[in-house]
Amino acid sequence: MAPTEETILRSFLLQKAGIRDVLTLSEFSTYFPSSKRSSPLVRQLFRDIQTQRNVVCESALKQINLECRMGDNMIAKKRAEREATAAESGGRETEIDSAVIPILIATDRTRYLRGLKSIQRSD
Repeated sequence: MAPTEETILRSFLLQKAGIRDVLTLSEFSTYFPSSKRSSPLVRQLFRDIQTQRNVVCESALKQINLECRMGDNMIAKKRAEREATAAESGGRETEIDSAVIPILIATDRTRYLRGLKSIQRSD
Protein backbone atom coordinates (compact mmCIF):
# COMPACT_ATOMS: atom_id res chain seq x y z
CA MET A 1 0.00 0.00 0.00
CA ALA A 2 1.27 3.47 -0.83
CA PRO A 3 2.27 5.67 2.08
CA THR A 4 -0.14 8.40 3.06
CA GLU A 5 0.61 12.10 3.06
CA GLU A 6 0.74 12.03 6.85
CA THR A 7 3.29 9.21 7.04
CA ILE A 8 5.50 10.88 4.45
CA LEU A 9 5.48 14.21 6.26
CA ARG A 10 5.98 12.63 9.67
CA SER A 11 8.86 10.47 8.56
CA PHE A 12 10.53 13.32 6.71
CA LEU A 13 9.99 16.11 9.23
CA LEU A 14 9.69 14.42 12.61
CA GLN A 15 11.56 11.13 12.60
CA LYS A 16 14.62 11.47 14.80
CA ALA A 17 13.95 15.17 15.17
CA GLY A 18 14.64 15.39 18.90
CA ILE A 19 17.92 16.94 19.96
CA ARG A 20 18.94 13.75 21.77
CA ASP A 21 18.59 11.82 18.52
CA VAL A 22 21.08 14.18 16.91
CA LEU A 23 23.40 15.17 19.72
CA THR A 24 24.04 13.91 23.27
CA LEU A 25 24.93 16.13 26.19
CA SER A 26 28.52 14.86 26.19
CA GLU A 27 28.88 15.60 22.47
CA PHE A 28 27.31 19.01 22.99
CA SER A 29 29.75 19.83 25.78
CA THR A 30 32.72 19.14 23.48
CA TYR A 31 31.83 22.32 21.57
CA PHE A 32 32.83 24.38 24.62
CA PRO A 33 36.33 25.10 25.92
CA SER A 34 37.58 22.34 28.22
CA SER A 35 37.48 24.63 31.25
CA LYS A 36 33.74 25.29 30.75
CA ARG A 37 32.55 21.76 29.83
CA SER A 38 31.72 20.77 33.38
CA SER A 39 29.78 23.97 34.08
CA PRO A 40 26.09 23.54 34.98
CA LEU A 41 25.33 26.26 32.46
CA VAL A 42 26.29 23.91 29.61
CA ARG A 43 23.74 21.37 30.83
CA GLN A 44 21.15 24.14 31.29
CA LEU A 45 21.80 25.42 27.77
CA PHE A 46 21.43 21.89 26.38
CA ARG A 47 18.08 21.46 28.18
CA ASP A 48 16.93 24.85 26.88
CA ILE A 49 17.80 23.90 23.30
CA GLN A 50 16.07 20.56 23.85
CA THR A 51 12.90 22.33 25.02
CA GLN A 52 12.97 24.70 22.05
CA ARG A 53 13.43 21.78 19.69
CA ASN A 54 10.48 19.95 21.23
CA VAL A 55 8.31 23.04 20.75
CA VAL A 56 9.32 23.18 17.08
CA CYS A 57 8.52 19.46 16.65
CA GLU A 58 5.10 19.88 18.28
CA SER A 59 4.37 22.84 16.02
CA ALA A 60 5.42 20.82 12.97
CA LEU A 61 3.15 17.96 14.06
CA LYS A 62 0.20 20.34 14.42
CA GLN A 63 0.89 21.74 10.95
CA ILE A 64 1.09 18.21 9.51
CA ASN A 65 -2.26 17.32 11.06
CA LEU A 66 -3.78 20.56 9.76
CA GLU A 67 -2.41 19.96 6.27
CA CYS A 68 -3.78 16.41 6.22
CA ARG A 69 -7.23 17.61 7.31
CA MET A 70 -7.16 20.27 4.61
CA GLY A 71 -6.23 17.61 2.06
CA ASP A 72 -9.07 15.35 3.21
CA ASN A 73 -11.50 18.27 3.01
CA MET A 74 -10.30 19.11 -0.50
CA ILE A 75 -10.81 15.50 -1.60
CA ALA A 76 -14.30 15.42 -0.08
CA LYS A 77 -15.19 18.72 -1.78
CA LYS A 78 -14.04 17.47 -5.19
CA ARG A 79 -15.94 14.22 -4.70
CA ALA A 80 -19.11 16.17 -3.82
CA GLU A 81 -18.66 18.37 -6.91
CA ARG A 82 -18.27 15.28 -9.08
CA GLU A 83 -21.40 13.70 -7.59
CA ALA A 84 -23.36 16.94 -8.06
CA THR A 85 -22.27 17.09 -11.70
CA ALA A 86 -23.35 13.48 -12.19
CA ALA A 87 -26.72 14.23 -10.55
CA GLU A 88 -27.23 17.26 -12.83
CA SER A 89 -26.82 15.07 -15.90
CA GLY A 90 -30.11 13.47 -14.87
CA GLY A 91 -29.05 9.90 -15.43
CA ARG A 92 -28.58 10.37 -19.16
CA GLU A 93 -25.56 8.11 -18.99
CA THR A 94 -27.75 5.28 -17.70
CA GLU A 95 -30.23 5.85 -20.54
CA ILE A 96 -27.41 5.76 -23.07
CA ASP A 97 -25.94 2.65 -21.50
CA SER A 98 -29.26 0.83 -21.51
CA ALA A 99 -29.69 1.73 -25.19
CA VAL A 100 -26.17 0.86 -26.30
CA ILE A 101 -25.29 -2.21 -24.23
CA PRO A 102 -27.97 -4.51 -25.74
CA ILE A 103 -26.74 -3.57 -29.21
CA LEU A 104 -23.16 -4.41 -28.20
CA ILE A 105 -24.27 -7.69 -26.66
CA ALA A 106 -26.23 -8.62 -29.77
CA THR A 107 -23.27 -7.71 -31.98
CA ASP A 108 -20.90 -9.78 -29.87
CA ARG A 109 -23.37 -12.69 -29.83
CA THR A 110 -23.68 -12.52 -33.61
CA ARG A 111 -19.89 -12.57 -33.97
CA TYR A 112 -19.70 -15.47 -31.51
CA LEU A 113 -22.31 -17.50 -33.39
CA ARG A 114 -20.57 -16.81 -36.72
CA GLY A 115 -17.32 -18.01 -35.21
CA LEU A 116 -18.99 -21.21 -34.02
CA LYS A 117 -20.50 -21.83 -37.45
CA SER A 118 -17.13 -21.38 -39.14
CA ILE A 119 -15.52 -23.80 -36.69
CA GLN A 120 -18.28 -26.38 -37.26
CA ARG A 121 -17.88 -26.08 -41.04
CA SER A 122 -14.14 -26.70 -40.83
CA ASP A 123 -14.72 -29.93 -38.86
